[in-house]
Amino acid sequence: MSTTSHNAKPAASRTGAGTTPKSASPSNSDWLGPTLLTARTMVAASENAPVPFVKGVFGTILIVLETIDNVKKNRENLKQLCGNVIKIMKIVEGHIVFCEDVELSKLESLCADLESTLQEILRALKKRQTKPKGVRGHFKEMLYSSDIAGEIVDYEKKIQELQLSFMVNFLLYMYLSQ
Repeated sequence: MSTTSHNAKPAASRTGAGTTPKSASPSNSDWLGPTLLTARTMVAASENAPVPFVKGVFGTILIVLETIDNVKKNRENLKQLCGNVIKIMKIVEGHIVFCEDVELSKLESLCADLESTLQEILRALKKRQTKPKGVRGHFKEMLYSSDIAGEIVDYEKKIQELQLSFMVNFLLYMYLSQ
């Protein structure tokens, strides 16, 4: 004999004709919440970092992620970019923790490159956040949507290249410090 009630209805029939409640459907920002939390935690930790340029780049990362949180379109396309930025933050954090006594000029240069790229991404995001006006604006938005996807891919490539540079720099310093 089953322990389930005869009155129990499938989820779709409880909420109406085949619809699901908003809370049951995954939102676009499910992946972004934990990413933002990680970034905020790392920004707070960077306040005590002995390396001043890290605070600036981590702060810029947080601003970019918060801007992405406000983006309505193409958010899913930015998921990989955000994940790679968080990985860079973790590499920088590890570099500072494990290589405190090593010359940090290369790390500072990489952080400057990262911050420059992030500022470029931020400008592009803010430019895309402006609301299209009228039918012409919506038409232009549809026309340029493939350009936006291309820009995102280009930024992902830049961030991946920077991530690789950070990783090589970190591994080199780890090797040299032994």
